[in-house]
Amino acid sequence: MTQSLQALADARLAPEWRQPVKTYDDAADALGWDKALDRPICCGEPVEITAMLGHAYKATCPKCERFIFDITGPEFTGGAVAFVDSEKFDVEEKTRWVCGDRDGPLPRAQSEAA
Repeated sequence: MTQSLQALADARLAPEWRQPVKTYDDAADALGWDKALDRPICCGEPVEITAMLGHAYKATCPKCERFIFDITGPEFTGGAVAFVDSEKFDVEEKTRWVCGDRDGPLPRAQSEAA
């Protein structure tokens, strides 16, 4: 039986960055990015896309530092790259994205937004 990508996100992210995993559309909406664009615009400029083996796993605005990250993306440790074990985690889930900015996860919890 495979584990959910939420379990993977909780294991990979520091406690202060933990959040519910989202679909790409929900994560883009939380950032205010146009999800219909191949390369969303933020702060008046296209975001920087990071990809490996033809799969985009991260996009970042260089100005405001808003980001979206695919939790199933590669993990770099020293000189090695680790990939998610598809026998252990359900990598077909569409809820695989986390997002935030320099101040933490987005959208903010009600108590933090006030």
